[in-house]
Amino acid sequence: MSRVPVLTYHSMRVEGGAYASNDHVALARDLELIHRLGLRIVTLKTIARAVIDGGLDRLEGAVGISFDDGPDFDWRDIHHPAHGFQRGFANILRDFAARTGRTDTHATAFVIVGPEARRELDQTCMAGAGWWNDDWWPYAASRGIAIENHSWDHNHATLERTMQREGAKGNFTAIDSYEECDLEIRQASDFIDARVGEGACSLFAYPYGEWNTYQAQTYLPTFGHEHRLIAAFTTGGEPVTPGSDRWTLPRYVCGDHWRSPEELEGILRGTG
Repeated sequence: MSRVPVLTYHSMRVEGGAYASNDHVALARDLELIHRLGLRIVTLKTIARAVIDGGLDRLEGAVGISFDDGPDFDWRDIHHPAHGFQRGFANILRDFAARTGRTDTHATAFVIVGPEARRELDQTCMAGAGWWNDDWWPYAASRGIAIENHSWDHNHATLERTMQREGAKGNFTAIDSYEECDLEIRQASDFIDARVGEGACSLFAYPYGEWNTYQAQTYLPTFGHEHRLIAAFTTGGEPVTPGSDRWTLPRYVCGDHWRSPEELEGILRGTG
């Protein structure tokens, strides 16, 4: 059976300088492993369309790469106040391409979209240094990093207010009405398209990897003419297969589903 692992990294996860504590270190090492194993890197949109069209067998021997939340670390080199210089994810991909000659260094950045939410989260989740911007989105999209939808505000626990009508924060399953989904998902798609270009946004990643039946079985399948998305991704910790549902496509998360190159190799070989 065809299987395509999708790997997810968080550029804010800088808790030290080792593989297990720093997703920048892990991404650089993992790209070398992908190269050594002879795997292709394909876009998440390619994976989603293959599931929809029934053609996932064409992607045997492929892997997808995604980044979550969309801080500037996805794009820029930044000096971390506790752990020093960090090569940005985009530059890690460029370094890898230059070293290997590969032209398939694609990635998808699922970004938190709301400007006010990002400004507040910059204060509550990072160093308050203004590291959660959207000025880089158009440049990234033109250089092999797709900008996709990770909701308006993540319904994040540290925000003063979110779109959830009763103030229930810290999980995305609380978003369970048309009005809330429209604000969290459709509004975010509109903003990305306005910032990056018409038709830029086509994928969604559930915040916290959490979803409910209303989102996955009613809102996303029914209101595609409004939100314009073709598929959505969770953090299910398994590969995408022909039987995967387009609205709950699984991903593996660095630091959760693997914490060493050896563990990732097992995932990529289908033995882990």
